[in-house]
Amino acid sequence: MILASAIAGRKYDLILAGQAAADTNDGQVGYEIANLLDIPVISAATEIQASPHDRTAVVERKLQQGYRERLEVTLPALVSVDRNPEELR
Repeated sequence: MILASAIAGRKYDLILAGQAAADTNDGQVGYEIANLLDIPVISAATEIQASPHDRTAVVERKLQQGYRERLEVTLPALVSVDRNPEELR
């Protein structure tokens, strides 16, 4: 994938991606990039607190029926954001 190749040659801690394509509603790009770069991926993020010094991020993500989940991930990582960007803090 071209995006993963372009990112692979750069230094990064956190990659942000959209949740799904506007036309097909597929949510594959973030997962494919993370897979090719061999980094963790978290989807449906509504809040991200990154700590580059600790090389971690705490991500709150939306689950079904309004539930929320908080996960800690080691950086570098890819996070796809929820469809409501005004909720992202």
